[in-house]
Amino acid sequence: MLETLSVTILSLAVFGGIINDSWVHSPKASGGPGDSFFRNHDGDQKAHQPITAENDYQTDVDRLIALRSHPDGELLALANELEIKWRKIDWNQYARVMMHVCSEISNRKLNDLRMREQSEHFAREALSHSSMFLWEYQSSLVGWLGYRLSPSNAAWIRERREKAELWLQAWRRLEKEFDPTFDVNDRKQLPSMRVTPPFETGWFTPGHATFRDQRSKVAGSIRGSDCRKQQEI
Repeated sequence: MLETLSVTILSLAVFGGIINDSWVHSPKASGGPGDSFFRNHDGDQKAHQPITAENDYQTDVDRLIALRSHPDGELLALANELEIKWRKIDWNQYARVMMHVCSEISNRKLNDLRMREQSEHFAREALSHSSMFLWEYQSSLVGWLGYRLSPSNAAWIRERREKAELWLQAWRRLEKEFDPTFDVNDRKQLPSMRVTPPFETGWFTPGHATFRDQRSKVAGSIRGSDCRKQQEI
């Protein structure tokens, strides 16, 4: 049952961009571009908290990465510290930090039962606050609950029931937040790709004539290189 739910929800996660009004459920979520600044009593602009939170978030992610060659205890201590810290700052950033925590712990020793237990511990802790952050983060965090940890069959039945409930919570939330008017066959409703063109294009969009010219030049260079290699052979 867990395997079926895992595949289904992870497949649906790619449609996170079409969830309707997701931000409403995130009272401490970072604001949009228009919320980046606020004015003080003197009329001067100051950096708004979300900008500071974003910088602090990246700093903490770098701290996790820096501990990859350190003892497990140091990583787990930092994980506990960050879990407590980000609960008080920003729920969406909290979820993102916890995703990094689970990844760093589980990737240390793939077959180590203790580390799997720790990654699940932090995933469960984060999921206990899932109503406070975006569904797309919830759908990622349940992915860390895919292993059997209980040695006995009786304990496994209880563990499986608890994990299935967490998967089903994510599923029920998706059903509530999914836009029923979305038509997957309507190209106008499909999310657009946000890929920055190469610098040589002058930052034109992919459909711009200059971008097409640059792409043709690159393709021509590749063909020319292939021809030279064949001649050398």
